[in-house]
Amino acid sequence: SPDAGAVAVAVIAERIADEWARRV
Repeated sequence: SPDAGAVAVAVIAERIADEWARRV
């Protein structure tokens, strides 16, 4: 469903942001 896809994208985006925050 579209909702599941949106949640997956949000989780991935948050995870990437977290890794960037740790690198910087």
